[in-house]
Amino acid sequence: MNDDADLRRLSDPEFLAERRRVREALEYQPEASAELSARYERLNEEFLRRARIAWGGDQK
Repeated sequence: MNDDADLRRLSDPEFLAERRRVREALEYQPEASAELSARYERLNEEFLRRARIAWGGDQK
């Protein structure tokens, strides 16, 4: 299963906790890996997808 599918399976509290964990790791580790940065980007994309759904902007 790919990372995006895994992110979609997380409950909102689990998802927000993971996003916070990755964000804090990036803030406190200036030498953070490209992989961690890429994960944070995917988390942000998932965050926006959930926000669009919550606000009725995802009419799929």
